[in-house]
Amino acid sequence: MDLVGEELWTRMQTETMGFHWDRYLASLADLVHDEIQIAARTGGQTDDLWRMLHGLAAMTPPSSGEVLRRDPGLAVREAIKDTTTALAKAGIAPGWPSEILWATPAGEPLLLADEYGSRYALLAPFSWGGEDPHWYCWDIDRCTGDRVVHAAVFASPEEALTEWRAAVGTHAAPASTQPAPCHQAAARDLLDPLSRSDLLGALLLGSESQQLIAERFRLRQRARALCESFTVAPVRGRAKVAAGGRVEVTAGGQF
Repeated sequence: MDLVGEELWTRMQTETMGFHWDRYLASLADLVHDEIQIAARTGGQTDDLWRMLHGLAAMTPPSSGEVLRRDPGLAVREAIKDTTTALAKAGIAPGWPSEILWATPAGEPLLLADEYGSRYALLAPFSWGGEDPHWYCWDIDRCTGDRVVHAAVFASPEEALTEWRAAVGTHAAPASTQPAPCHQAAARDLLDPLSRSDLLGALLLGSESQQLIAERFRLRQRARALCESFTVAPVRGRAKVAAGGRVEVTAGGQF
């Protein structure tokens, strides 16, 4: 994750003709695939490359079915399938499973809004097949549009909220405020921009931090995984968290 994030940040600082996120990730998977193939033929080291390829898979959402020039989910799966065959032919048994593993939701999300109702901390528990439980937090700012300004993995919701309150300011998010269970309609509404593969979903303001750029793919994979786990159908309108944690939808009904 750190290695890919550093490389992505470097590319973003030097690219002047535009940047296609999905194509970049697919090309990176192709590159790692080729390096593993060469290492398998020449007796080189493959374990680190194999783990990196699986790391790319873990931060890439499964194929959405949308028509893309290069589907990164498909590219990563094909790279893992091909390298699995190449390693087997070379008699190499990597110390990492060949199946693709994604972190999946492990419970209900939580939500905390600031005093102005414009900045949100959306937290959700995840695990890897029931192991390694952790929390993912999206810091979403609606003052300038539905924009994620920070996202990261945390050991607990308390750790995530401590960092979020420090970023928002204690006057806007005092320690006395606590998160409430997040209605699926509100979570889906907040995360919807992260589930898009259109042009708007690829735009940046230019002020994003290096850490946020590094999370670019994972924050979207986690958002899609969480929304796909919901049992409540999408609703028309915009969800809003009112006093007491009640969810309102401005058009199309109220919960």
